[in-house]
Amino acid sequence: MKRGMDADTVEMTVTLEVGAAFPGVIASGTSMRDALAELSRDDALFFCARVNAIVSGFAGAMTRLERQRAALTLLDVPENVASIDAFVRREGMTSPPTVFFRGQLLELARWVAANCTIHPDEPETFQRKPVRSAFLRAALIASDLWSRRIFAGRLAAQGDQESQLRRALGAFRKGTEEGNEAPHPGVALARGWILFSKHLRARLRDFDELFVAQTALTLDQYYACAFGLMKPTLAQNTNAVIFPTVGFGAHTEISDIFDTYVRLKSQTPEEFAAALSGIGDTTGYKALRERPILNFPGNRSAILDPALYFDSLTISPLFVVLRQAGKARQNEIFGEFGMAFEDYAIDFLIRMYPTGEGLAQRLVPHVRGKTATGKEFEIDALLNDVTSAVVFEMKASWLREDRILTDDHETFLQHIRDVYGVSSVPGEREKGVAQLAKSIGALARGEWRGDAGEYSQVKTIYPVLLVHDERMGTAGLGRFLDQEFRRSLGVTPVGVYIHPLIVMTVGDLENLATSVEGFSLRDFLHAYSLANPERMRSAHNFMATSERFSGLIRPSKDLVDTTYALGERIKAALFPRKPGASD
Repeated sequence: MKRGMDADTVEMTVTLEVGAAFPGVIASGTSMRDALAELSRDDALFFCARVNAIVSGFAGAMTRLERQRAALTLLDVPENVASIDAFVRREGMTSPPTVFFRGQLLELARWVAANCTIHPDEPETFQRKPVRSAFLRAALIASDLWSRRIFAGRLAAQGDQESQLRRALGAFRKGTEEGNEAPHPGVALARGWILFSKHLRARLRDFDELFVAQTALTLDQYYACAFGLMKPTLAQNTNAVIFPTVGFGAHTEISDIFDTYVRLKSQTPEEFAAALSGIGDTTGYKALRERPILNFPGNRSAILDPALYFDSLTISPLFVVLRQAGKARQNEIFGEFGMAFEDYAIDFLIRMYPTGEGLAQRLVPHVRGKTATGKEFEIDALLNDVTSAVVFEMKASWLREDRILTDDHETFLQHIRDVYGVSSVPGEREKGVAQLAKSIGALARGEWRGDAGEYSQVKTIYPVLLVHDERMGTAGLGRFLDQEFRRSLGVTPVGVYIHPLIVMTVGDLENLATSVEGFSLRDFLHAYSLANPERMRSAHNFMATSERFSGLIRPSKDLVDTTYALGERIKAALFPRKPGASD
């Protein structure tokens, strides 16, 4: 049994050591290779995909315990399960430990791809119980190796509490990234579709031309195929994980287009192994995020990781059009995407706080002002409640994988500053929390009150950094960014209270946009701020666990409705009604 910090709540979570199911086995590179020698490469990778779909694919109301039981049932190794149960009883554990999780299965997949050979009895190797038992042994070893790679000495109790937190932030971030379950598929699909088909198209006039040039697909075709491949990512559909590489859409009107999409999003196990050539590789799973489908001989493919697949729907069209662009054009495209993300987020805020005849304009986008020294600033959106204000700064930026788990944790902290605060690069403009500090400081000190003095009565301010990267909700990052915000804020008068920085992800905003029928956004921000003044728990975690709010939070109705409408349109294109056909 080993304990590690849950990267969102900074509480303890229990995973299973290999010795609990296989007495005498100790996790190491040698014991991993011994287990892998009994596995055939492609069958083992397929089983990684099947188990991962169960433990991390979208499952509606399925609990984590139910996921674990379903994965063990699929594995069908009763003797090993009996050993686990006996271990749990001996240890007096009140709830079963986690056997399988995403990071572990991805770790196992990279070891399998790099070390396993293809056995003569593929694809039937997992018909034999010893092979399935060896898979479980390898998975439990991978759990320990993953933990060592991610956490290493980063959780050591050295120095004061603040020093310990800063040293652990990279591990928390990475643990969250590789431990999360896949998002709601309807939300992920619709977010990507609206961002690119509506907002980036409006900002980047040659987006469609660039996209087709790189993919040989239109954006509509891309999302039609993405929609068609959602089923293999769902937890209840593990038997559908394997699908044809060529001919998946054979019964549709766009069979060739499906084949093009699968090729675009695919790689072979050999390519996967080459992309992750070092077990200590620091680039994360960038190659798998770009091409989440593994292709095998015999016209067989599988989506190895559901969460990374949905990542590819919400962001990869951007990186597709960046692929062949020069530096200047890349900067332009990134800039236009940032503006498209602002447009997307502001649309949600406006739907929450509409303006019409007889209604005061509480939500104002793109507010311009000046500091006492004449420096201009722009607030992306400002929600005015007369005596209180919510100030939004929106950022569509990403952290580099190779800056997260480094030997010197200060490398990661400086990278966060470069992306979301005051950059260490001379001449770089202020970003994120530094921009918030400039505008909020001017408002709090009375240097700026709005064009007509409309913010002159504001005494309470909620600073909100709204980010596209949902992993910025990791525990502790909010605290670090608040410290950076305070450092840039300067002196403020006694009569104005500025709440600690609130990091809100785009997923949080989407959920709140549907849920504010039961409470106001300011109510939620106020309750979160009071419950988590040190910003060690994310807004998302508070939303999910709060007695007051958890029962009121629902997936975005706008996004779910968009996916439903998109699905109906796609089905009509894939399976057009034949002339004379009846309903």
